[in-house]
Amino acid sequence: MRLLVSVSGAADAAAALEGGADILDAKDATQGALGAVAPATLDAIIAAAGGRRPVSAAFGEAPDSSVPIRVAALRPGEVSFVKLGFAEGISRHQGLTHAHLLAAALAGTGTAMVLAAYADAGPDRPDRDAVLEIAVACGAAGVLLDTLDKRASRSLFALAGPADIAEWVAAAHRERLFAALAGSIGADEIALAGDTGADIAGVRGAACDGGRTGHVSPMRVRALAAEVRRATGAPAPAPAGRATVR
Repeated sequence: MRLLVSVSGAADAAAALEGGADILDAKDATQGALGAVAPATLDAIIAAAGGRRPVSAAFGEAPDSSVPIRVAALRPGEVSFVKLGFAEGISRHQGLTHAHLLAAALAGTGTAMVLAAYADAGPDRPDRDAVLEIAVACGAAGVLLDTLDKRASRSLFALAGPADIAEWVAAAHRERLFAALAGSIGADEIALAGDTGADIAGVRGAACDGGRTGHVSPMRVRALAAEVRRATGAPAPAPAGRATVR
C-alpha cells in the first residue's frame, strides 16, 4: 500500500516529498472531497515533484464544464491519474456517459482515470458498487472510496465496516482496478486500510498542521509513511526517479 498526500500547492508538495509521500495529489481542500486546483497550481505541484513521485489530480464532480479545459491543460506524462466523482442528482447512466467522455478525452495523454464513490453519499448519487461498475465499463484504472461530508470529520471506517470495504477492494482487484481509500484516515486507520488490501491510502487532514485546510507537515507525513510501512511491510520510497501508479 502506498501513501497519497493531497497537496494544495508547491509548498505542500515539497513538504509531502520531504516526509516520504509516495504520491502527490493536487487538490483544493477548501472545495470539498474532489476540489480541483487551478491549472497554474497544478503546474507548480508538478514542478515541485520534479518527476520524483507520481502526481495525481482531483477533477471535481461530473457534470463540470471545466473538466475538458483541465484535460486540455495536461501535458503528456506529467499526471499519472485524475479523479472524478459524481454530483448530486447524477444517475448511474449519466455517470457512465460522463466517465466515457473523460476516458475519451484522456486517451493518448498517458493520464489514467480514477472514479470516486462516497461512503456517506445519499441515494441521489451512484453508490460504491455502481461506481465500480462504471469504472469497469469505461476502462478506468482504479476506483476511490472517500467521504463526502468533510465537515463531519467522520472516518471512512466509521461509515463503512472494514469487512465491507475489503469486499469492495477485492471486487475492484478482480476487475484489475487498483483501489484507493480516503476520508479522515489517520495513523490509527492506516492499519485498517492495509488490512482491506487497498493499494493506496489517501490523507489530507492527518498530514497537515491546522487540519485539512492547513499546511502539509513533513513530520506528520513521515509518521504516516512509517505507519504504512509498519502495517504493510512496504519499503521506504525511492529517493529519486519516476514511479508508476501500479
